[in-house]
Amino acid sequence: MADFVVPVVCEFLSRLLTHEANLLDGVKDQVKLLQGDLGIMNAFLRNSEGKQSDHPLVMEMVDQIRDVALEAQNVIDKYVASVIKLRRGTLLAKVIHSVIHIKFLHDVARKTASIKRGITNIYDQRQAYGIGEAESSYVDVEAVQSLQTRRRNVEEDDVVGFNSDATTLVKQLTCPQDQKLDVISIVGMGGLGKTTLARKIYNNSLVMNHFQCRAWVYGSEDCKTHEWLLGIIRCVMQVTVEMYEMNNEALKAILRHRLQGERYLVVMDDLWRSEIWDEVCSAFPDDLNGSRILITSRIQEVALNASATTPPFFLPFLGEEESWELFQKKVFRGGHCPSNLEDIGRKLAEKCKRLPLSIVVLGSLLATKEKSYRTWSRFIDNVNCKPHRLSIMNCNMNRYISSDICDPSCARSLLMFSKEGCLYAGQWRWVYKGFKFLRVLHIEFVYSEGIPSGIGKLIHLRCFRICSKGGETIKFIPASICNLLYLETIHIGGCVSAPLPKNIWMMKQLRCLILRDGMRLPEPPRKMDGPLWNLQVVSRLEVTRKTACLFTKFPNVRKLYLEFQTMGTDRNVITELLQKLEHLKCLQTLKVRNFITESELLLKFFPARLTKITFVFSNLDRSHFSILGQLPNLRVLKLRDADKLYHLKFFAGEFPQLEFFGMKDLQVVETWELEKGAMPNLGRLVICNCFALKDLPDQLWDSTSLQILKVSGVSGDLENRLKNLSMKNQVKVLID
Repeated sequence: MADFVVPVVCEFLSRLLTHEANLLDGVKDQVKLLQGDLGIMNAFLRNSEGKQSDHPLVMEMVDQIRDVALEAQNVIDKYVASVIKLRRGTLLAKVIHSVIHIKFLHDVARKTASIKRGITNIYDQRQAYGIGEAESSYVDVEAVQSLQTRRRNVEEDDVVGFNSDATTLVKQLTCPQDQKLDVISIVGMGGLGKTTLARKIYNNSLVMNHFQCRAWVYGSEDCKTHEWLLGIIRCVMQVTVEMYEMNNEALKAILRHRLQGERYLVVMDDLWRSEIWDEVCSAFPDDLNGSRILITSRIQEVALNASATTPPFFLPFLGEEESWELFQKKVFRGGHCPSNLEDIGRKLAEKCKRLPLSIVVLGSLLATKEKSYRTWSRFIDNVNCKPHRLSIMNCNMNRYISSDICDPSCARSLLMFSKEGCLYAGQWRWVYKGFKFLRVLHIEFVYSEGIPSGIGKLIHLRCFRICSKGGETIKFIPASICNLLYLETIHIGGCVSAPLPKNIWMMKQLRCLILRDGMRLPEPPRKMDGPLWNLQVVSRLEVTRKTACLFTKFPNVRKLYLEFQTMGTDRNVITELLQKLEHLKCLQTLKVRNFITESELLLKFFPARLTKITFVFSNLDRSHFSILGQLPNLRVLKLRDADKLYHLKFFAGEFPQLEFFGMKDLQVVETWELEKGAMPNLGRLVICNCFALKDLPDQLWDSTSLQILKVSGVSGDLENRLKNLSMKNQVKVLID
């Protein structure tokens, strides 16, 4: 865990020193020293892996480093909270708190000095006990990295049903006939066992002996290019403190030089975005020696983008008997289930919907309980039929703590839900007063007339999400939320009747602004201190006459969801709006709702850089698609709820890069024509609730790129034809 905690604390201190230095008056020098010392310890951690990872002294030292890093963050957190409280108070409060602040200043200086001595002692212990840093060998860093952002609970001993898959992929990785650099991808939904299969391959003796250099890096949905590059570099060489300050190009040059001439295997686990691969791929040299990149991802488009020549491997669900075998392994530690529990045990395993991760989580929980019918029967109705819910529990299972035994001031993340469906004022106050250092607050399925102004007291909050129950309206978002200096994500799952606070434009650190049922942004102030450079996601913005002028206020937005209301038929408003889209140089994903204009010429203003477009309740015809089909980078197109779209026809040469096409709730579409040469790279087709659709284009069956066809909610005739159809190129047809 220390290898996760230390860089997080280092980044936290770096951000404070760079952007919030005015909050560190009096302790800035101490914080700089702490940052430098922790950076050195972080480099030591990265280079002390491998042969000595099981050394008890090394494990103890890792724990000490983690504790020191957390203590450093707590000390600085409390100091920053004191400064903010001092500045926001009344004159009398400022006088009182200034006296307290002076004492606090001395305490911080004393504690940081103590922490620094602790770091020195840890380093001295390393030398005294002869714990040297591992040589720059190519070791498996998975043992340490498995304690990173997510807990990986599906262990290699628990693997069932993966033997043939692993054998196939090992042959691909070690094939002597193919010496070109190749990318192999494993694709599947969360919990299917992508990481487990990849780990089984990574630790295979043939693979270990075949590659001179191996590296394993875990990612996440929010993982940036810089983090991926550093993660790979630290697997193959010593990471210096200076590398954390280098840009991506410098890091790629270092990595490319280090891998030059080596037959290497790099595993990029949990890759979410195609643009990440596009940025890091140039760091991998191709010396025609059989080097390989292995990627795991939930998203097919990511895999298709990376694996240009080798089709992705799509991970199937476990079979019924395989699920039962895995369940027994976890509950009975390799033994077998008694006959009196087999019936209810199989029902519990079935509840997990053949997802390995869900089975492991439930099995691990039952292993600690009394093995009786009475005990297990209590779980039957409480195991959520949605396996992703169980997977979420898995992320926190090993570190779950009850509010009855936990000091709230130690908590950094909090998920709240109420049986009554509402949160009372006392419950809100309990959060504000008790969880002072909270980073993530997620409030699920509650009735709420409004969010109390006390939210502004959670000054360390990074992510705030609230979902109203049954789509109930949240009357307002308080202005105090704009005082949260570190808040990066606001996600409101419900309708907010009032406009957002005016000071929303002052939240320079904001990255993600999502209001599920729509939002109205206030007019920016005349004297605005620059745009919101960090804002990358805006969803779902109601279009008005002034919306076009707002685009200059978030120039780096990547994902944009626009909803046209009463102004949807105003040609001038739409024209100006679409023209301004060109100013959004980073825009890649666009979602449009209620786009009802009849002028297809307006679509010519769609930026050529768009990779994903979704239309909802939008009236489109053939002329619209002729323009959309010319977008050179469009990879994903989704159509939903179009009630006037009766016929689809795509001509040769249209949608040259399209990899995914989705049709959902197109209730009146009857025919679909696809000329030869249209959608030549289509890899996945999803059709849902298109009951009037009579047939699919014959051209689809001659496609060499189509890999998955998923169909649900179509006519019985079409469903029967698809079931009896002999598909080419091993296209997977999934019919719900």
